[in-house]
Amino acid sequence: MKVSIIIPAYNAAPTISETLLSLQAQTYSDWEAIVIDDGSSDDTFTVASEFAIQDSRIRVINQLNQGVSAARNFGVKEALFDWVLFLDADDWILPQHLEKLTDVIKQDANVDAVYSGWVRVTPDGKFINYDFSNQASQMFAAFAGSCVFAIHSCIVRRNIILDVGGFEAELPTCEEWDLWQRIARTGARFAAIPEKSACYRMRPNSASANTRQLLYDGLKVITQGHSPDSRVKNPSVAYATGMPFQELSGAKLIFVCWVAGLALGSGGDFLPILSAVENELEPGLNPEIVALSIFWSTFLPTGQTPSDWYELWLKLESKITEFLTALEKLSLAPALTIRASKKLQDLILEHTTATKPLTLGTTYAIEQEVTESFTDIVAPSETERLHCSVTIQGKYLGNVILPICDGVVSSHVLKDAIAVKFAWEILRSYFNNTVYRQLTTKRTSTGLSIWRGNIHLASMPENEVLHNHIGWIVFLQELWGVNWEQSYFYNPMTKLQQLKAVVKSLQQSNIKSIAENFIPTIKQVENWVTVEVSQKLPTLRTSADKLQIIPTVGGVALGTIAYQVLDNKVTSQQLRTVIIQEARYELAVAAVREGLLGMPLTGNLRERLAKKPLLQNHDDTNIMLGRRTGAIGTSSSRLATLPQAAKQDLLVAALHTDEKLVAKNKSEHAQQKINLRSNFETLFAKNPDPWKYTSPYEQTKYEQTLELLPNVKFEHVLELACAEGHFTAQLAPKVGNLLTTDISQIALERTAERCKELNNISYERLDVITESIKGKYDLIICSEVLYYTEKVEILSLVANKIANALKPGGYFITAHANLVRDEPNRPGYNWGYAFGAKVIGKTFANTPPLQLIKELHTPLYRIQLFQALANSAPITSEIIEIPQPTPPPTKVANTVLWHGGKPQDYWHEEIVTEKLPILMYHRVYPEGKAETARWRVTPDAFEQQLKYLQEAGYYSVSLADWGEAILKKKPLPGRAILITFDDGYQDFYDYAFPLLKHYGFSATVFLVANNIGKTNTWDSFYNEELSLMGWDSIKELQSQGIEFGAHTATHPHLTALSPLEIVTEALRARIILQQGLGRTPLTFAYPYGDTDTVVQHLVGACGYIYGVSCKSGLSSFQDSLLALSRVEVTGSDTLREFIAKLS
Repeated sequence: MKVSIIIPAYNAAPTISETLLSLQAQTYSDWEAIVIDDGSSDDTFTVASEFAIQDSRIRVINQLNQGVSAARNFGVKEALFDWVLFLDADDWILPQHLEKLTDVIKQDANVDAVYSGWVRVTPDGKFINYDFSNQASQMFAAFAGSCVFAIHSCIVRRNIILDVGGFEAELPTCEEWDLWQRIARTGARFAAIPEKSACYRMRPNSASANTRQLLYDGLKVITQGHSPDSRVKNPSVAYATGMPFQELSGAKLIFVCWVAGLALGSGGDFLPILSAVENELEPGLNPEIVALSIFWSTFLPTGQTPSDWYELWLKLESKITEFLTALEKLSLAPALTIRASKKLQDLILEHTTATKPLTLGTTYAIEQEVTESFTDIVAPSETERLHCSVTIQGKYLGNVILPICDGVVSSHVLKDAIAVKFAWEILRSYFNNTVYRQLTTKRTSTGLSIWRGNIHLASMPENEVLHNHIGWIVFLQELWGVNWEQSYFYNPMTKLQQLKAVVKSLQQSNIKSIAENFIPTIKQVENWVTVEVSQKLPTLRTSADKLQIIPTVGGVALGTIAYQVLDNKVTSQQLRTVIIQEARYELAVAAVREGLLGMPLTGNLRERLAKKPLLQNHDDTNIMLGRRTGAIGTSSSRLATLPQAAKQDLLVAALHTDEKLVAKNKSEHAQQKINLRSNFETLFAKNPDPWKYTSPYEQTKYEQTLELLPNVKFEHVLELACAEGHFTAQLAPKVGNLLTTDISQIALERTAERCKELNNISYERLDVITESIKGKYDLIICSEVLYYTEKVEILSLVANKIANALKPGGYFITAHANLVRDEPNRPGYNWGYAFGAKVIGKTFANTPPLQLIKELHTPLYRIQLFQALANSAPITSEIIEIPQPTPPPTKVANTVLWHGGKPQDYWHEEIVTEKLPILMYHRVYPEGKAETARWRVTPDAFEQQLKYLQEAGYYSVSLADWGEAILKKKPLPGRAILITFDDGYQDFYDYAFPLLKHYGFSATVFLVANNIGKTNTWDSFYNEELSLMGWDSIKELQSQGIEFGAHTATHPHLTALSPLEIVTEALRARIILQQGLGRTPLTFAYPYGDTDTVVQHLVGACGYIYGVSCKSGLSSFQDSLLALSRVEVTGSDTLREFIAKLS
């Protein structure tokens, strides 16, 4: 493929040479460059022409000054090639830019545009990196509110630019944003690569520096993105009317924040900017995006970088606060000023190079080198949050943010927070200084083999991080003082295994290890025991059936482990194994906190821990918490200080802390297999055209299928598994009445859209494997799906259904791939199905009254035509063998074995849940105000969603189930889902619960404790007073298996509150729910999703184990238990959109 580079140039003589040199340095050489000199008055034309003389790929065209848009449009018309990249004459691209972009297109011919990451470059040559925005699947939504990338980071099809009318010449700024928005509106397919290979020169006098013009043009583009656009003749159905109008105000206000930042940074006035949006209200305005917009724009006018922000803050703090206050008043977003200010302070402190300690608003910033001593932090009285930059041997690790309670942050709390976040990196540095220097590395054919003495630690590729392969086993060896293989640590050894370990220790002359681990010290205990891991472990004797074990590290307890005792004895190895299995990574956190922090990274970890005194001598001016009642590794393991003023609430809450969780039996889901409904709905929801139906390979197959049919008009036709209707559109004009079916509702919707001009088609969702076929047909078509029956016995049942659904003399036609599993000595695909076209054809041929009439056989697939011929003598089939007419699609070409070969193992995947959809609902109700429609799902839609979940094999789990899975890094069996409802509306009792019960699902409901039995006072802006459930309804639902959690006491924005106010909200909600439910609530939902690390720290310290946020996405093992991601289900979600969100 070849690319046309369009370079508009106006008075660019000082910079265009660098631009053109960056083109000539490209590793990809199939390009042309068209320089359009837009009436320059300097030497631009001369400089560019000199390049053109030396390089035939460069053309220079001169025109009267008409502006950048007209110049680009002219360049597009002049372009010779199908792909275009726009490059301004003062920007440049890195050498592999074109190669990386075109590689994506070569791998996927259906892509319409590809973009990369990009950087700004200051006048003095500093690079400013931006977080890469990979929104390739949601580009219109993105461009409706902002310009996602720099213009020269993207290559795009030339014909799409022409189709949407090119650049809008009437826009002095934002013209590229407007173009990308129109292209995205067509449904064009974007792809993205994260490499930052496009360089944008910061220009103080650029068109975008004119804030008034930028504001006017930007608001125009945003408004267009939320309404129809007549310039786009063939918009995607989904985007024809633009993004929802109710999102327009928010998008405008966020853009205004960007422009205001430019104005503030250049010394301008923000009031005229706000006057342009004086009628825009958005109480849900996101303070984080407000802060990000101001942060990334304010330094641009002066050509500074993010590291200069502290100095900017000193100059602009009052102006920024004034702007945020005015924005809060205009938008009606509650507490926006303080929430956005805190976010902005965090951003500044993350990037500043200013000397610390320093105070920024209500935040006190310090630096802490982990190898130096820790002391209690006494902060200025006006501060509420500690921002600590953490280094190790001078290397920056990151930061931790903690609440400041009563003016102090305890050194113990700071150590704990640093250990939780950075234990793995700190261990890496420690082992680099100690153990790793003593290892032996051997090169092998596959990489490296790592040894410690005669213990093989790992085999690994050369280019991977050593610590990530061996860090855990080395940590266990250092903690327990034994050089064992990793499996030994997890095995409560038998006598024989112990003997083998003794032999290994003898081989290493490790007499101390033998003495410590195989010559037992007997200890008699009752029903509990405290065990220090850095000391020699005893063998315990007890008469108790269950022993409560409290492991300590450096004298500090990790938690409590319940152990089932056999034969009145717990051996030292059994003790070690259960501690490792139950404490897991918390062992490393505690060992780092107690044994490494505050000291040089030298010496022996086990000896350090053994000498560590018990935690004592705390400052008693505040309350130090260290709860040990929850699972190890949860908030129960964290240290925290809380304000002295919260003491009374803490004492009340502490009266109820012994509630036991009842574990659900999940064994019924342990062997759940592939669910075809879920599999295909997910496939279509995520990827339009997943099998590339328009490729020559598929199109040829469609044509051959139609040609194989008898030349008669079929009156009643059934198409099974229509996918997205590409074949349907070609079949329908040739038949009378066509019933098109698929297991996927999404596929049927797309088929109906594609075939909307054809009036002889009806549609029905049908799973041919599990459901019966109604009616009799002259012709049935079913292709490329019968592999999924998995077993010949099931395939036989399907064949019988199809045969019985044919009229006498009716036809069945099918096309499937040839697999080497069926014929290892012939060409075919090496796919992991149980069978392919040969077995499928044989099965149907053996199903009366079907007879194989004709078969078209290519090396890679068979198309087979059967006829229902009852009481007919066997006939001779016509077999037509032809060479492969078209090559296989790129994505599967590497699975073809042209000379046959050994088939790969049969896919028989067991379903597990490694990423959990935690669905977030608010209301289920049939009607209400348009302004609150987002949070209101109709009962019909909710039932449709539950019905799908049931049919797709989902089952309900609790937050405790998922929390255990995260701690153990062990997937849940089957296809799990967690359904949550915020606020506790009465309509949950009236509408949602009956449907949940009917379809076999449970839910967790988060209650606003002070408002139980009252109304939603926090939403007074919408003037829609709604009833909340009272205690009678709540207790009845609790008895039916519904779980309840806290949603604070009064539903405030928590990040706007002081530490004392946050603690008060969390504790009072806990007290009220404890008293009403008769059990301690362990789950917490942050109102509005408004949370940060300070809020989470305090909520955890108040006794909550699990917290759910509004961060969008599936919850993964990487989530914090106090910040679990959720999937919001909105009132406008179609079933297709709902299913897509699940994946």
